[in-house]
Amino acid sequence: QILPYSTKLLHPSQVITSTNPHYLDSSTYTEFMFEAPVYIPPGELFAFMVKSTSAAYTLYYAQQNTLAVPSTAKALPTDTNPSNPTKIGALPQVGALFESQNSITWTTDQTKDLMFVMDRCIFVTTSATIPFVVPQNLPFRKMGDDDILHKLNPNSVSNLYGNQSQDAFVDALNVSTTDFVPSSASINYSYITTLASDQSKTSAQAITPGKFGTPTSESVYLDDGLGERKLIRSSNNSFSLYATLSTSDPNVSPIIADDGLSLYTVRYLINNMELSNSVIGITASGNGYNVLSTTVTVSAPDITGTTATAGVTANANGAITSCYIITPGSGYIKTPTITVSDPTTRSGNSNTSVVVYGETSPKGGNSWAKYFTKKVVLTPSNDSGDLRVFYTAYRPTGTNIFVYYKILNRNDTQNFEDGSWQLMTTLSNPNTFSLSRDNLIEFEAAPGIYESNQANNNISYTSTTGQTYTEYSQFAIKIVLATNDNTVVPYLTNLRALALPPGTGI
Repeated sequence: QILPYSTKLLHPSQVITSTNPHYLDSSTYTEFMFEAPVYIPPGELFAFMVKSTSAAYTLYYAQQNTLAVPSTAKALPTDTNPSNPTKIGALPQVGALFESQNSITWTTDQTKDLMFVMDRCIFVTTSATIPFVVPQNLPFRKMGDDDILHKLNPNSVSNLYGNQSQDAFVDALNVSTTDFVPSSASINYSYITTLASDQSKTSAQAITPGKFGTPTSESVYLDDGLGERKLIRSSNNSFSLYATLSTSDPNVSPIIADDGLSLYTVRYLINNMELSNSVIGITASGNGYNVLSTTVTVSAPDITGTTATAGVTANANGAITSCYIITPGSGYIKTPTITVSDPTTRSGNSNTSVVVYGETSPKGGNSWAKYFTKKVVLTPSNDSGDLRVFYTAYRPTGTNIFVYYKILNRNDTQNFEDGSWQLMTTLSNPNTFSLSRDNLIEFEAAPGIYESNQANNNISYTSTTGQTYTEYSQFAIKIVLATNDNTVVPYLTNLRALALPPGTGI
């Protein structure tokens, strides 16, 4: 046993015993091999311990100035003449014998030692690459001792500690490994992913993993323009990590533990302002509709994007029972409308009414990534009629940041939550994009027509009672993030809002 680096348990059948042992007779040696090489760094002292729970074994040792057993009878195992016995002289420079009666306290005897032969590994000095893959069924926890068995035959391993139920999309990733690299050796890592778009493989990319189960502080961003990646349940190599091991010293080698290697995947919950079934509701079913002749029209998006398409289902009476999205479209930064029409004469029949809960609706919204401030209540006599929002953000090409506000007049009896959100326009840097992740840009937003980049310098809203107000005593801000590529996402670093008197501007 070489402490604290490795242990080796021997079954009694592996222990060679002899009633006539001889130090030159290899048939009386007990030989064993560690399951993995044991690294012994230079300049340090080591010891090995021979320990047994059985009293049936006798361990022989050498003592200075005594005769080697059984060399009192013969010097070699084949000798018949005992006239040339072997006498033990000075002990070699390999240490001393430690003895104990209780395996707790140890006494050193400098005149005694055990005889042993230690074989070292000789490593090749050419590089070798080891692939590590995410196995089929996508186990989301380590398999431990079953790693190798799964590689040999996945069907032979029943306990995988849980699997993904479907393919997993990946927008960023991180890797952690457990390895050992001596000074004269190296391990270089690279990875290959699978594109979600066509399931083709990307080229190998270098990566520096975290160590000992800890991922790196910053994930690997897959913002190379190739889009999302995918881990495929039916594949044994939808993600591969390659470790290239090399050494210039044949005495040492780098070591990597497959059980200490982990892949962390990140998926950003962000979209490009598409529509989905979750933001559609039916407030009136109507009747007399024929779905074969019914036309469903979705209004165009507010900015550059694609128009969504929708369909409906009806019951036997022609009442609309559901409205569903066929293609989600993109660019719906305001609440769109959905119109259901049937050219068939429907005299006396009631019409259906479909409502969309978009980003300018009082509640809901079709974006996936958004931030809400707390409601701000102004002190009496400080009611305001204008508003400015300043924020600093990372805004890469292909992404957008939208700012909305909601206000309530002091005399308005409706609940603050029932008011609609209003879209603001960007006054500063409206068409400026970040060139790198540390290129942060300050933006200013104000009430006004979106994309006009001009402030109204005043606010107004119409209450649910039909009353129009031009001042407010309460307000809240909503920030919406959007992207056309989920591997490229914006983020904010700070946010400030100023309530202003009307017509003042900044």
